[in-house]
Amino acid sequence: MDEHHISKEKLLIGPLVVFLEMGLIGNYMESIKTIKQVTDYKYPNIIKNLWYKHGFKCFHIGFYPWGIIQSIKGLPILFVQGESYYLLNKYQIGNDTSRILISGFLSGVSQGLILTPVQRLKTIAMTDPDFKRLNAYNILPKFVKKYGFSTLYKGVYPTMLRRGIDWSTRFYGIHQASNYLGKSLSEMTLIEKMGVGFYGGLLSGFTIPLDVLISKTQEYNNKKKNSYIILKEEIKRNGIRSMGRGFLLKPIGASYHTAFMIGLGDTLYRWIS
Repeated sequence: MDEHHISKEKLLIGPLVVFLEMGLIGNYMESIKTIKQVTDYKYPNIIKNLWYKHGFKCFHIGFYPWGIIQSIKGLPILFVQGESYYLLNKYQIGNDTSRILISGFLSGVSQGLILTPVQRLKTIAMTDPDFKRLNAYNILPKFVKKYGFSTLYKGVYPTMLRRGIDWSTRFYGIHQASNYLGKSLSEMTLIEKMGVGFYGGLLSGFTIPLDVLISKTQEYNNKKKNSYIILKEEIKRNGIRSMGRGFLLKPIGASYHTAFMIGLGDTLYRWIS
């Protein structure tokens, strides 16, 4: 008899862990990366301008309310990956590595679907030249009224693809690091879990071109263009190398986020389940 326990606890743990890591420096790193991908300013200039304009508050630009709401991006990752891996294993679909890749991809796709509207609003808040305040509440009614509800899902397809590939790679890296240590997550200490999560996040740096495309697609100035047109214009104007903007910060931010998600997330799950 199948006595599988559906890990509903992960639906709460995921957003909680994301909220904690974003509230520290995660939101700040993501803001710098987004500005870099949209403008291609030098990192020192971005940091200097943020501190000059906002001081210490630059750590939380767009965090209220969109960054807080964006914590929902942690909702599907641990849950969807765990449950889909269980089903793939139960029905003996593929080998263990392919199950890791597929379940990671499905978790990322589901994240991209629910995250796109919030990421869109946050990107607008950071790139709209008429937007002067840190509080972004007025953006939602303004843009939905003017451009319709569909504006919230601008860039959804590259976001789902990017998140799917991204998390597939991260979970593959976690799987490889776990094999290297010769331990499952349940056997690891918190530090070891964060270590394998850090390594998994580090591998996801190659998805940066999709990151750039998403940021450009969701930018305020590009609200009437689709991703394909924006991609062609960007490469024609700035060359193929422009699609690597933010490559320095991407692996750092991804490693930081994944270390929290896997390390703290798995520890909390095993503590309360």
